Amino acid sequence: MTTSDYYIQDNTDIEEKKLEAAKSLFQAGNYSGALKLYLDMVNTSYSYKLNFEVGRCYYKLNDFDNAEEYFMRSVSLERFKNPSFVFLGNIFYKREDISKAIECWCTAYSYKPEDESVCLNLATSYFSKDMKFQSVIFCRFAVACNLFL
Repeated sequence: MTTSDYYIQDNTDIEEKKLEAAKSLFQAGNYSGALKLYLDMVNTSYSYKLNFEVGRCYYKLNDFDNAEEYFMRSVSLERFKNPSFVFLGNIFYKREDISKAIECWCTAYSYKPEDESVCLNLATSYFSKDMKFQSVIFCRFAVACNLFL
C-alpha cells in the first residue's frame, strides 16, 4: 500500500450539524440530549468552547462535580475571556466556598465589567464575608450596568 492510499477525511460539515443540533437541544431545555452530542465531539476536539458547553449542560443537570471538571478543562485551554469563570463561581458559592467564588467572579469581572449578574454576585459574596465596602462598590457597579442597558 502506498502513501497515496491514505487521505484525511474532512468531517467539518458533520461536526457543524452536530453543534447546531446540540445548541438547539440546549435551548429547548433538553440538556441531557445536548450533553450527549457535545460529549461525542469533546473527545476529538481541544476547544475551550466545547468544554464550556459540556460544563454548562452538566451545570443545568445539577451535576456540579462534572460541570466543574469541564469548566476547569475549558479554563486550562483558554484562560482569558472565558465565561467558565462565572459558572465556576456559582458552583463554589453553592458549595459555600465564598473565597473561591469571589476569585472566579473577579476574574470574570476583569474581562466583562458590565456584567450585572457578576457584580451582584460579588456584592452578595463580599457582604456575606462582612466586607461591606467592597459590597457597596459592586452594588453600585451593578446599578450602573443596569442604567446603561
